[in-house]
Amino acid sequence: LSPMFPSKLMIGMELRDKVSEYVKERILALRKAHPGQYQNISVVRTNSMKFLPNYFEKGELEKMFFLFPDPHFKEKNHRRRVISVPLLAEYAYAMAVGGILYTVTDVEELGDWMKGCLDAHPLFEKVPEEEVKN
Repeated sequence: LSPMFPSKLMIGMELRDKVSEYVKERILALRKAHPGQYQNISVVRTNSMKFLPNYFEKGELEKMFFLFPDPHFKEKNHRRRVISVPLLAEYAYAMAVGGILYTVTDVEELGDWMKGCLDAHPLFEKVPEEEVKN
């Protein structure tokens, strides 16, 4: 996405140390291979579920992407899912009016969970397929 939107700052937020370190190394490799490009992306190792409001002001984010989050299959661990009704209030606070939240998963159960949480939250609405394609 970085080359497609060079004027937009993109920050990956990751809890796991190994993953954030891998992403950091990939960004550095891209910058080395393409001088002057990929200057608008970065990664931060953090628990965004706890600290997101410390990073962004109200209405600052145009888009949020939740890509292949941990499904936490056990019911007792569902509270650890990055998409939940209580956390959606935090995300809504950081998002600009008209902002879009994207979710991607390869786990059907988690996809249904995320859709259910988003459908249940009054500050989010589904974007019609026609608009997504455009």
